[in-house]
Amino acid sequence: MQAQDWVDALDIPDLRAEITDELHHAWSVARDEALLAYREWCDVGEDQEDRAYFAYVAAADREEAAALHLQRNVQANPVLGMSFRLRRRDAGAGSVRGAVGLTR
Repeated sequence: MQAQDWVDALDIPDLRAEITDELHHAWSVARDEALLAYREWCDVGEDQEDRAYFAYVAAADREEAAALHLQRNVQANPVLGMSFRLRRRDAGAGSVRGAVGLTR
């Protein structure tokens, strides 16, 4: 029996798909938090503008880091990446910075 046959016989689940889904969830949460922070920044008065801006930048940084981590995972697994992209192609917009920019 060859090594791959042993692995197939063990029926080990493909954890990479689960990891990719978890990374997507983490990015999605970070994206939503960044969008909420951006909206708050747009809606606050002048006395809170600096605080809201820095909160938005920090949230956008977290979203960007999560997006890069997800992208690296998908690119490292071409077959899994194609499957993931097909499942997520209608999931919504990309990064918050790309969607809203850094200025109001």
